Amino acid sequence: MTIETLIRADHTTLLKQAKAMCNADDPAQARAAYAALKGLLVAHSRAEESVVYRALDKLGLATVQEATQEGEVEHSLCDHLMARLARGKADSALWKARAKVVCELLEHHIDEEHEEMLPLLDKHFDTAQRDALAKRFEVRKAALMEI
Repeated sequence: MTIETLIRADHTTLLKQAKAMCNADDPAQARAAYAALKGLLVAHSRAEESVVYRALDKLGLATVQEATQEGEVEHSLCDHLMARLARGKADSALWKARAKVVCELLEHHIDEEHEEMLPLLDKHFDTAQRDALAKRFEVRKAALMEI
């Protein structure tokens, strides 16, 4: 499986869980969707940063480094909002507003990665290199899921 396929599959799952969290009318369902989203989001983001973003940064291209830095800022914003959701009440208007912003931020971030980041992987790395990135990504993500 290629690194692009792994990332796209994670993105599909992340968006599904985020939308379930945002669209849930029942606070218990919203909390359950939040819990499912939280673990995958942290593991995906940290694996992506340490494997994919670092590989792209090593290219030494300013435009690529700008994209990875923006991606890390967006990850950080999601982390912050998810931490606030963890402490909030899922039936409050503020919780629902934060959940909505998480959904919107994820949609924006994922769109950018699909349009900008994934094509860079294809352009600058051969098949063997992308396969190696995929293996490292899977190992890193699995280790983070166990924590």
